[in-house]
Amino acid sequence: MTREELEEQAERYLGALAGHDLASLPAAPGLRFTENGRELQLGEGLGAAAAGVGYWQVVVDREGLLWLTNPAA
Repeated sequence: MTREELEEQAERYLGALAGHDLASLPAAPGLRFTENGRELQLGEGLGAAAAGVGYWQVVVDREGLLWLTNPAA
């Protein structure tokens, strides 16, 4: 994926998170979703409790890995 495509995916994720609709996102078979070191089903944890997404930084590193960070957290 290109940098722009990864950034678009991050925006889709954050939109789905705010709308409590992570299940609508495309997911690879065998996807493992973790939060705070615990494996969860997609849509559990923050995905079920988020009141909004606020401010997040989207970072794509040189190897094409996508990171979402919340500097206020």
